[in-house]
Amino acid sequence: LTGTGVITALVAGQMVDRFGAFRLAPFFLLPITLGCLLIWLGEGAFIVPVIFVVAGTSAGFAGPVLGALWAEIFGTAHLGAIRAIIASSVVFGSGIAPGAVGLLLDAGIPVHQQAPWFSTFCLGLTLVYLAFRPRLAELAARRGD
Repeated sequence: LTGTGVITALVAGQMVDRFGAFRLAPFFLLPITLGCLLIWLGEGAFIVPVIFVVAGTSAGFAGPVLGALWAEIFGTAHLGAIRAIIASSVVFGSGIAPGAVGLLLDAGIPVHQQAPWFSTFCLGLTLVYLAFRPRLAELAARRGD
């Protein structure tokens, strides 16, 4: 997971410089979406390393893309405040997710049956970004640094 994340972060940083975070943002959740589908549909021990690789790919992609996305959309004047809100949201979500999964496990729903919902959630977030993308482009065009 860590090795894949580091390699992906280095590649993603170059891609952000070349194409911009705004263009790349719809793609960063797709590897983890695939990983969740593999948890749901895959069988055998060989699936585990593949899941770690796709999770590391999404994690490595997220840092450079999301880090640059906020500056591209909102500018740099309030970047610290924006990143603080995003970081606290990530911490909040990271705290809730294990509890929610645990409650579902306690209710007798194994992880492989939860996985399609995880995948749907990630794909849904991608679609929400794409739906709001024109508005975000408008914000980016009007901003003043």
